[in-house]
Parts: sequence; structure tokens; C-alpha cells
Amino acid sequence: MEFRNYVLLELCWLHFEKHLVTTHGQDRRQASARLSGHKKAFHNQAAVSSLEALIDKLDEASADCLQMEFRFLQNTMERPLRRNDIAWILSTGSQWGPSKQLTLQCLCRLVFRTLSANMASLHMAQTLARIIHDRALPLWYHPTFVALLPLVPKNDVGRLQDWYANYVFQSRSHHALLYGQQPAEAEPNQDVQPPSDTGAGSSTDGPRQDQAMVEIPFPAIEEATHTSSAPSSSSRNNAGAAP
Repeated sequence: MEFRNYVLLELCWLHFEKHLVTTHGQDRRQASARLSGHKKAFHNQAAVSSLEALIDKLDEASADCLQMEFRFLQNTMERPLRRNDIAWILSTGSQWGPSKQLTLQCLCRLVFRTLSANMASLHMAQTLARIIHDRALPLWYHPTFVALLPLVPKNDVGRLQDWYANYVFQSRSHHALLYGQQPAEAEPNQDVQPPSDTGAGSSTDGPRQDQAMVEIPFPAIEEATHTSSAPSSSSRNNAGAAP
């Protein structure tokens, strides 16, 4: 089942779970059993089938909210990528770029901005952003960008690309300092062997830079949900954690 369908299914299930908790109150066992049964019945089907099955089970306000968010999420994920964005995606993935995990963290933080601005429940937006992160983990590098870039706010795409370019530049510069090669000469696909005479510190410093060398300019999901209060020292220290 494709990534986008899974995300839409998860949106339906989040709304159904909220309805069940509200309806059954403290009887979490019955609510969990009904949710589990619905997931088993629809986990391999098109998300629209799950949507249609839930509409009659929800009250009018909840059903309208689900349909509105479903249409928004579906239209956003199916939005075609612009030609220059496709070209940029194809330029990523070299040995100098950030890891898949770090890239996914940045993307999901930006995806959360879109979700929180267009979903009625901030908690549900946060939960869905985490689900999107987990669902995107098996994807390869370029498909991750293809799947998530449509969900990134348009005003933040440029910032994301600037952050990526800065990471690549610093990574190549770091490599040049270690091995005495100019950044412009260190081609991404070039196999550069370290010098035989390892000086002080070169035995522990690898060719790739530490993730902390390039600051991620996007707030973590935990910080975004508490904008009214000052961030604690622990939240600042964990700003690079996965969403």
C-alpha cells in the first residue's frame, strides 16, 4: 500500500479513536477493540473506503471535520512537484549530505507546521506528524523528499534547501581540512583515501561531519506545541531528536 494511502488511513483512525474515547469514556477496552476491528477491516483498502465507513459512525460535526481534513491532506500530498523542486531532489543524496534520519527529522518538523495550521486538533496534528515520520522510515532517500516535500509549507522550502546546501558545504569543507583537499576538488563520488601518516586527532575524526556541526533551523514538534511558555533546558538540548 502506498505511503499516501497509509497516511490518510491513519488520519481516519485518529478521528475514530477520538470519537470512541469520547463515546465510551473510561471503557478503554471496548474502544480499543472497536478501533482494532476497524483497522483490520480496512488496513489493506483504499483510505476513502475507511472514510466512507466512518462518516455514519461519527456525529455531524466530527464527520465534517474528518472530511475536510481528509480532502486537505489528500490534495496536498497529491500536489505535483515543481520542476525546480524535482531537480533539487535529484541533486541530493551525495556522501556530503545529511543522513536520511536527520533529513527526515527536518522534513517532519516542517510537515507539522502544515498539519497544525490546517487541523482542528493540535494534539492530533502532532500525532499524525510522528506517524508520518515512522511511515517514511522505510523509504529511500529521494522517495522521502518526493513523499514529504508537498507537505512542507511553501515559504519553508527555500529554508530547507538553504539548510541542506549549508550542510553539504560544511561537510565538504570539513573533509578538505582533514585530508588537505580543496572543497571544490572533492567531488561527491570521488573515493578519497586518508593519508597514511595519521596525525593527532585524525584517528578519531572521520570524513563525515558530526550532525551537530550544522544547526537545524526548525523547531522541534515538542517546542511548537508549547509556544506560549519558554522552552526548558531539556527541550533545547533535545532539539535534534526525531519527531
